[in-house]
Amino acid sequence: MQMKDTLRLLLILAAGIFFRLYNLLFFHYMTADECVYTQAVFALTKGCVPYKDIFIAHPLLYFLIEYPFIYFSPSLLSARLVSILLSVGTMLLVFHTANNLYSRSTALLALAFFALSPYVLYYNKLAVVENAVLFFISLTLYFFFRYCKTGGEKNIFACGFFS
Repeated sequence: MQMKDTLRLLLILAAGIFFRLYNLLFFHYMTADECVYTQAVFALTKGCVPYKDIFIAHPLLYFLIEYPFIYFSPSLLSARLVSILLSVGTMLLVFHTANNLYSRSTALLALAFFALSPYVLYYNKLAVVENAVLFFISLTLYFFFRYCKTGGEKNIFACGFFS
């Protein structure tokens, strides 16, 4: 990667991370879904068994990802920080997927659209399951397109595993 492209990549990532972290705790009250999901994870940290002691309406993976954050610091910041980290991972996957399929300039443009879109910024700040879904779909697509371009059993296995 050229120095200009690296600088552009870092600036877009920094702007995306900044806008996701900016006013994280005060931009919006907790939504009903955030409350339910965070309460479910908090119950898991206290020893409750999913689907026996507490009802969880979604697959357990997101709750397990959020578990260590809520376990060590049960707060709104730790609940929403998981979504921020997943969205940063999705930003990187958008860049790498577009870079594998097209040119670097197209990949930077795709990253900028994803990183700075107001609608995406709003939902990436919320502690909801959809951020994990978006991350794993992006990861699946990354490995699928990599398999289509280069082949390899590892890529198609990773595609199936993450889907």
